Parts: sequence; C-alpha cells; structure tokens
Amino acid sequence: MSKSQSILGKFGLTLPIGSIMNIPMKIHWSMFLFMIYIPVVGVYKKMEVMEIVLLCVITVLILGSVLLHELGHAYAARNLDIKTHDIVLSLIGGVARLEKIPEDPYEEFKVAIAGPLVNLVIACVLVMGLLISFGTGMVEVIPTFKNFINPDIFLNSYDQPLWIYMMYILAVSNLALFAFNLLPVFPMDGGRIFRAILSNPLGRTKATRIASMTGKILAIGLIICGYYFRQPIWSIIGIFVFLMADIENRQEMRSHRFRQIKADALMSSVYDRVKLVLPIQEVINRHFDTDISTFLIEDSKKKIVGVIDKNILETAMREKTEETPISHYMTQRFALININDDFHSIHNKMIKEGLSIGVVMDYGEVKGIIAEEKVRGMY
Repeated sequence: MSKSQSILGKFGLTLPIGSIMNIPMKIHWSMFLFMIYIPVVGVYKKMEVMEIVLLCVITVLILGSVLLHELGHAYAARNLDIKTHDIVLSLIGGVARLEKIPEDPYEEFKVAIAGPLVNLVIACVLVMGLLISFGTGMVEVIPTFKNFINPDIFLNSYDQPLWIYMMYILAVSNLALFAFNLLPVFPMDGGRIFRAILSNPLGRTKATRIASMTGKILAIGLIICGYYFRQPIWSIIGIFVFLMADIENRQEMRSHRFRQIKADALMSSVYDRVKLVLPIQEVINRHFDTDISTFLIEDSKKKIVGVIDKNILETAMREKTEETPISHYMTQRFALININDDFHSIHNKMIKEGLSIGVVMDYGEVKGIIAEEKVRGMY
C-alpha cells in the first residue's frame, strides 16, 4: 500500500528498526500486540513450544515480504523523483509514505504495480525452488500437481522437511498478498491501478469516482457475506474498505478543486517595495504611514532580494536600531511563484519549505504576494 497520507494518520508510537535505501523503517505499536497474540493463542490451543516458535518465524518472514512489497513502491517512486518519508509496518499491513501520489496515470500505475510484482517474483522464486527440490530428489515424497496447488492437502498429507513447509507457506502467502493487493478497491494497490487505467480515457476525477464506487459495491458485498456466513472479520474488512473508498473519493474531489485554484486567486496587492540601501527605520515609517506589514526588498536592478514581514518589523521596532541597514533584518527565504501555479504547487513551495511569504511573478514582473496564512486557510 502506498499513500502520501496514510490511513494510520500520524501513526502514533513507532519503533525505528533501521533504514534501507536511506528510507527509515518503523514498526507500529500494533505489531507488538500481534506478536504477543501469537504465543498466547499457541498456549491456549496447547501447541508445542517449537510449533509456536515456527509460527513466529513464519510471521516474521511474511512481514519481510510485506516490507519488500513497500520497498517496491518506494523504488518505483524514487525513479520518478518522489521521496519516501518512511515505511511503517502495522497490524493492517505496510505503508510506504510517499511525498505525493503521482497524478500522471502511467506514473501512478508504475508505482502501484511495483509492490504486488515484488510479491509475485518472491512467490515464483520460492515455487521454482520447491519444484527443483522435488525434481532433483532432494526430498523423498513428491506430491502430485493437484495436491501441490492445494495448501490444505499439501500441508496435512505429506511428510516433508521443515524447510519445504516454510518455503511453501511463504510462497502461498506472497501469492495471497499479490492477489489481495490487486483487488480494484482503495486503499489496495489495485484501486490505484484501476484508477490509472481509467484516467486516460475518463480523467482522474471521474476515474476516482468510478473506482471508489466499485470499491463500495464490493465492500457492501463483503459485509453481507460476512453476516450470512457468520464471518465477522469479513464484515469488518468490508466496512474498512467502504470507508477508505469514500475517503479517497473525497480527497480527489478536494484535489480537483485545488487544481483549479491559481496564484492570482490567492495573491494580495497589499505590499510595498523598498530599496536595499535604505535603513530599517524607513520601512518602519512606511508601516506606520500605510499600515502595510509586508515589504519586498529590491536591489539597484529592481530584483527582489529579500522580504520583511510583520514579525521582522516587530523585532526591529523592539531593538530600536533606526540606522541599521535593511539587509541586517530582511530574510532571503521566500518563495518565487509563477502566476499560473496551482494551489498544490504553491503549497509545496511555501508550507513544505516553511516559507511565510510567496512572491507571485509573471514574466519577471511582480504581480503580488501570497501569505502563509492564506495558504493554510484553504485547508
């Protein structure tokens, strides 16, 4: 599962376990509950100690497969210059928290399909290993093809070495991860793949609506089946899928609205321009005369080289250094925004970089300013 904002929200307590490809790896606190749950159930069912240990080992190996799945997303995203903040393993699966979900259908398809393909490759390698083991006589009992593809028969009807059973279980688990993640519902990878396929002919917004509705229909079916067959976990998963499909659709509707908002709709003309060579007292005087709190500082060539905002003005007034040059107080940390930039681009340039002022430009000419408060207020 790859998302820019994960369904775990802020994740809560996580334990760092290292990094791969310079991507931090973390385990969510819910996984510790699960690892405690396994031996407790084992003891309750009167399993042998070795059986409980093997169950824990298999669980860790499956978690390793989930981790490789998420690394597949991260690697595909890296090839598109999209950063992965971290990868978190939790009770509901793994999440690669990407800087953003690509909006180009082809790029979204590549990132989404990468995870399931990793599981397919793992499963194929393990199956090939099993077939080679049977074909070369490394094991004495060779199952029929019909029994080999039936996990229930294979695991209960043949006396195989332990490593064969572990390879088999891991292969089946990866095939299950591959198939499950390809379901055309959010937040599964299949939901994003389905949207990417529909986006070219229909557009991203309509494609999201269709993928979301498909997910809701399947979710309702799963809820009903869970009730009918007395499988509450099916109904719980169905409710979860239904909610996530609705959330994904709402997020896309908001993103669509933000894509329509350009810089000229956010910018203000309430600012003043002052020369770099002037003392700070000149800016303070203009502030009291005009009640303007944002000043763009320009050099001799009228190029904007800095910004003074309300916070800087308050600092200057407290220090009472009238003849101190503007350059001593001004900040060079401001965003240059094209007048055709949409809201997402403006948000990335300002909020994510921690910049309080954006200067809107059109062919080298200043058109206005955008304050951080204006951008945050859109949310």
